[in-house]
Amino acid sequence: MKRRLLAGLTMVAATACNAELEEDARVLDASTQTDESDLSRGAIEGREFNAIEIDSMRPAFEKETVIKLNTIVRRSLETANEYTAGIRDIRVMVTAAAQDDASDKQVAQALTGLKQLEDWHAQALSAQTDMNAAVAALETSGEDYSEEILAGMVQYVNDVERLLREEIETLEKTF
Repeated sequence: MKRRLLAGLTMVAATACNAELEEDARVLDASTQTDESDLSRGAIEGREFNAIEIDSMRPAFEKETVIKLNTIVRRSLETANEYTAGIRDIRVMVTAAAQDDASDKQVAQALTGLKQLEDWHAQALSAQTDMNAAVAALETSGEDYSEEILAGMVQYVNDVERLLREEIETLEKTF
């Protein structure tokens, strides 16, 4: 009996939802109809848009520049991936070594883990240094480039370095 009642209520709710969806679709269809004059004026429903013409489209960077920048970002990504794969074990080793009853073996493992983290940080610093040099060269080159995309690349490289630096600081305080 409860199942039939529940099934009936579900059917009523589904019918009501379908009716609402159909009404919403009719309203949306009526509100989005445009004519040729709307398109030629560049306005649809009070929103302005700028047409992008083929002549105004350009790549974000020249080919050599994008290869150079992507290589630097890839190095940071690879370092971040190595960090992600190994940090859990390093944290466990450092936490175990920080205990009063930690063995010499646990302390040695923690030091090895911290050394690995410092190596990753050195890789991130190298990528950051190379990115800063590439940005300086790009800014003085006169090349047209996308400042937004460049800023995102720089931010990513900086974030990887900062993350590793902060992780080292945190774990050294624990240890």
